[in-house]
Amino acid sequence: MHKNTLQSKWWGTLVFLLLGLQIYAGNQLPLLLRQEAGLREPAQAAHLLLQAEPRALGSWLAENGGRIKYSKGDLHSVVLPWGIVKSLDGLPFVFQIENTSAKGFPLMDTALIRNRIDSVHAGLPPLARTLSGKQVVIGIIDGGIYFNHPDFKRADGSSRIRFIWDQAVANPTNAPVPYLYGQQWSWIDIDAGNCAHVTPPGDFGHGTNVAGIAASNGLAPGNQKGVAPDAEIIAVRVDYNGDFLAHVADAADYIFKKADAMGKACVINTSLGTYYGSRDGKDITTRMIEQLLEERKGRSLVAAAGNAGNIPYHLAYPLTADTVFTWFTYSNGLNGLYFDFWADTANFNRAWFSIGTDDTLGQFLGRLPFFNLPSQFSPAQLASGVTLSRNLFSPGNQLLGTINLYFEEREGTYHCEFQILPVDRSHRWRLETFGSGRFDLWASSSLIGTSDMVTGVPGLAFDPRYRMPDTLKTLVSSWQCSDKVITVGNYHNRGNYLSADSILISLTDSPYYEIPGALAATSSRGNTRDGRIKPDLAATGSTIISTGDLTHINGLLNGNALNRSKVYISRYHSRNGGTSMASPMVAGVAALYFEKRPTAGWKEVKEAIRRAAFGDEFTGALPNSGFGFGKLSGFGAVTYNGFVFGCTDPAAFNYNALADLDSGSCIAVLSGCMDTTAINYNALANTADSSCIYLSSSRNQEADWAPVFYPQPARDVLIWKSPVPLNALMQWTDVHGRKVAEMVLEGSSGSLDLRSFASGFYLYRLSSGDASRSGKIIVQP
Repeated sequence: MHKNTLQSKWWGTLVFLLLGLQIYAGNQLPLLLRQEAGLREPAQAAHLLLQAEPRALGSWLAENGGRIKYSKGDLHSVVLPWGIVKSLDGLPFVFQIENTSAKGFPLMDTALIRNRIDSVHAGLPPLARTLSGKQVVIGIIDGGIYFNHPDFKRADGSSRIRFIWDQAVANPTNAPVPYLYGQQWSWIDIDAGNCAHVTPPGDFGHGTNVAGIAASNGLAPGNQKGVAPDAEIIAVRVDYNGDFLAHVADAADYIFKKADAMGKACVINTSLGTYYGSRDGKDITTRMIEQLLEERKGRSLVAAAGNAGNIPYHLAYPLTADTVFTWFTYSNGLNGLYFDFWADTANFNRAWFSIGTDDTLGQFLGRLPFFNLPSQFSPAQLASGVTLSRNLFSPGNQLLGTINLYFEEREGTYHCEFQILPVDRSHRWRLETFGSGRFDLWASSSLIGTSDMVTGVPGLAFDPRYRMPDTLKTLVSSWQCSDKVITVGNYHNRGNYLSADSILISLTDSPYYEIPGALAATSSRGNTRDGRIKPDLAATGSTIISTGDLTHINGLLNGNALNRSKVYISRYHSRNGGTSMASPMVAGVAALYFEKRPTAGWKEVKEAIRRAAFGDEFTGALPNSGFGFGKLSGFGAVTYNGFVFGCTDPAAFNYNALADLDSGSCIAVLSGCMDTTAINYNALANTADSSCIYLSSSRNQEADWAPVFYPQPARDVLIWKSPVPLNALMQWTDVHGRKVAEMVLEGSSGSLDLRSFASGFYLYRLSSGDASRSGKIIVQP
């Protein structure tokens, strides 16, 4: 535990003992405070917390150049010159003196401790130094950032934000290439006062809170420090309107490229997402982001899991031989109904489904014929997508509605869409199934903009044919479901905080009922549609006090008491919560890891964070669909050393079955003859095959020491190989017996340069001691 934490616990115990025993003799100055007082300038202001008799303390401070700022009973916040702090020692009306000079974490006080990050900032062993995100970029893809906040500036006033890209600016003068939309500003623009980025009212300070959790340096009043306070920031205000997923992919590409140009490792935080999709990580956005992560080392991406853990908008069940159904209702936003589902082909080939409708009394009115995809459509049709339109009529031939359907198969997955244009908007439309298999469906007018499933009809829950939605697999879709992305759930952080009006706001009572340490009810659950563990882990997200958008804060302060309570006592910070606030805690830890190992890849960062996650009485057995592999331990992650590095490609020559992280050392298999006595010996081969060719059947006999020469005829170079090491004299003669050349053959193989020899027929004689061998060589022109 951090020494400051130990110290605060010790003093808290002392307070308890003093109050319990009612010992009110003059309190002695704490040792650390006494030491601090000896180091400070005498005239410098000291801000202390005291327990004392109010009137006596007030009089004494007035006589000695100090004052009480405010009091809570006999607890006081005071200011006085450091030169007289020691004079408090032993005063009879002073019952306790708090050492407020010790380093504290008022914004992230519980968060940094709960997520075990305070030990990283302290540089405790086995760390060789403190880690704070130096030389690392944190990218924030969100709703904007209040860039003039002191928490995002250095001590000299210059900005730590390197670039801002506001994708929503309609008429830009500096749109970034190659995207060519939105406005870009650099740190130069920010420092010169030329940045016109404004966070939209709908952001409510969200992006600024997120950036503060990851990278605030605590320079604003209140010293609210984030996880990686020395990291540099690149912020993208994503355009939520229109092509949202494309905008996110663009933003990730933009940030990684900027970080590359800066020569720095980069982690991107995405506290945003979509509740629409297959939740299997097979969508294009996910694949693009995965490619970005695979492009080079020094990249990581962290994502919020979503805040729909308590919303029953997921439907899945095993099909049976009997027909079962679920009702959907008309959506005003769609002027009709819409829902879709996904299913693995291997798990749905024997499934049958149809669309039907009932009136408001539950009276069945009709259905379409049942569909079975593999029996009614060819693989080619499903691969390209099948679009159908069917009118549904009542038994009396009355049109009930038009149903548009779309079926496709992609990468072993069926996707089925249903759009219904009803004649009577009050009717309930049913998805009916029978057979065998399973599917996953998500539908919600508020979360997705699709149709709601019916849950509130009396007696419906007792109908054995009806299937209710559940709160399983409530994870947001797309990149959050990628194995390469770190997806984060949210657990409760703290029990209270002081508001801007110095009112203690309790989070454990009505209306919040938060239990510090417990998973938030809203934290989206996993797993992915195809059963992989998500979220990867959980971090503190409810409730977090973080760097605030000062425009938003001013609006809150001008509002009612409830709005004012959302502003922290510093008035530079505000409260927020959810997986959006848990995600940047993990992103900050990734930045700390990159500071230690800037060449780490996404997998190393993710695995270090995941393996260091811990369990407690709140997590239960791990892994699970709420906490993933456990709670974030920043210290455990940056000190993790359990990796086995090596070649992880089974097809490689040096594949290491024990390695869990690729070291980039894989060597491709090169098959060939590895026998040096063969005429086609391949010195580059690392895997022997059956291709060796021998000219002498007695090559393995010691007595047969004569080398083999090839190719024959030869041009330019003649290669020789011997079954035993040689030290022999080789003499060449022409057909007339005249000596042409003489050389020594040493070793088991070698080559002879023939470029000085005229083309023709040559005889040679090899002499080694008393033994000799003769032969002929033909040199081609």
